[in-house]
Amino acid sequence: MNAKSIIKLVIAIVFGLFVGLVYGVYTIIVALFFPQYEEMLRKIPGYILIALLSIGAVICFVIFFVSFFRELNYIKLYNNELAYKGFTEELYEATLKRKKRFEKNKYSVGYIGSINMIAGYLGMQEKYDEEMAILEEINIDELKKKFKIDSANPSKDNLITFMGFLDTLICVYSETGNREKEENTFEIFNPYYNAFIHKYDYLTNILYEAKLRDLLFHGNFNEALSILDIIKSSDESLYSLSNLDYLYYIKETDTEKIENAYNASVESNENTRLKAYFNQMADLRKNQIYKKLKAEE
Repeated sequence: MNAKSIIKLVIAIVFGLFVGLVYGVYTIIVALFFPQYEEMLRKIPGYILIALLSIGAVICFVIFFVSFFRELNYIKLYNNELAYKGFTEELYEATLKRKKRFEKNKYSVGYIGSINMIAGYLGMQEKYDEEMAILEEINIDELKKKFKIDSANPSKDNLITFMGFLDTLICVYSETGNREKEENTFEIFNPYYNAFIHKYDYLTNILYEAKLRDLLFHGNFNEALSILDIIKSSDESLYSLSNLDYLYYIKETDTEKIENAYNASVESNENTRLKAYFNQMADLRKNQIYKKLKAEE
């Protein structure tokens, strides 16, 4: 039992004793001074308790109702923006508000999911220092513990959010050339990659994306091509985006290859529900490839 749990337990015990004491004093006063109304007066605390519980239930329902519709509206905005406009300023601001709603529990799916989204937006703006700062607020070991990742049956939401968090870290560290931090993060990631890659289909893209980024960052291009071939057979859109990453890391100079890869990505994105966002990512990587080519001229 941690310190917070002990404090909560002590507060609960003290509060229970206080309520018991107040009720005891009340019954004594009633018995001594109002014996003729004792039966009726003894029922009053019960009525008050029922009223308080009823009010509490209504308040809880209202809070749940408001929270549910806020989350529903956010998901609707998320899907619409990423499908038709991309990761817009409006979605970014909405995600900041969502993050604030979950701030009381920083090791929750809602909070970690929000900072993953915010980090992704900052990465698109190439604000990598800010991206790292927000991600590094989270202690990975604590997150593993809270999400019960090493338990026999971790929840699907927890797994997706946790592996997505590691993927985002690996991507930003490789993007900024931070070898030590990238390798430390990949050391945590790799055992899960080996354990989950053939176990959970819903993690496949996240796992391959992070694995590929590590291989590209370390210049293991032959192995990276093998991963690309696997991705190609399962997700054409992710393959096309990942192929642009490959061209970026091998420092491709053939503009025809670059343009063909970019056009293939845009074409494959037509079939995705996050079309506009994926096109944004393709535009970003294409521009970075040409920027690197220009810098090396």
